Amino acid sequence: MFVIKRDGTKAPVRYDTITDRNIDLAHYPTKINVDPARLSQLVIQSLKNGMTTEQIDLLSAETAYFMSTYEPDYDTLAMRIVVSNLHKTTKSVWSDTISALYSCTHKSSG
Repeated sequence: MFVIKRDGTKAPVRYDTITDRNIDLAHYPTKINVDPARLSQLVIQSLKNGMTTEQIDLLSAETAYFMSTYEPDYDTLAMRIVVSNLHKTTKSVWSDTISALYSCTHKSSG
């Protein structure tokens, strides 16, 4: 099974990478009452060949949010996953992001 990384390359899925990411986000900046390994198991069961890493992040966040009906701290983990994903998809320099937003135009349908 392969995943498409953010740079467009294909790589074999590493289940440990998904689990390690969930553990890191569950413990930083403060430890929350969740089972990152259980979340990873549920995410791994739903993986499809050729998913992007961004799609895996969103799947992880959605699964964590669903699990918040049993333990409210999963909501915090879902938020951390989404924010981390946003950090990975935006430019590292704030002014570059603002310039890109400023220069982005869409034709109106009217």
